Amino acid sequence: MLLTPTTAHAANGGDPAVGNPSCDTQSVTPHNTTLLYDPANGAYMGKVYLNYSSGCKTEWTIVKTATGYRGDPSIWLQSGGSNLTVTPTSGLRTRWSYQLAGMQYQVGCGGTQMYRDNGSWVGWYPIGCYSKGIGGRTAT
Repeated sequence: MLLTPTTAHAANGGDPAVGNPSCDTQSVTPHNTTLLYDPANGAYMGKVYLNYSSGCKTEWTIVKTATGYRGDPSIWLQSGGSNLTVTPTSGLRTRWSYQLAGMQYQVGCGGTQMYRDNGSWVGWYPIGCYSKGIGGRTAT
């Protein structure tokens, strides 16, 4: 018997704020919280983190920004695959990505693009990866 490696897949789990009950209310824990500062002037821009819902086995990225800034969060599988970005239900200062489903044994990675409210780009801020399936450790 020949064994061949397989590629891990995660489905788009939809918007974490939609559903009854929604995944953003089911045993959610934040990971890889990263504070963001504007390199041009040192101003605090906000924070970004990965959320894991043990109730739904999903993972997504959230960015909460200070006045004057906007973030566009993303999440993807560490092993590759689609990059899921901002949901339409996201607000102005708190924005979240779609969620990856089936994440209890997979590694999700996140980050955010940051912009000033005038539309000028500040930068890309990766925040690393997380998996519940590796004992709740942060993966790199």
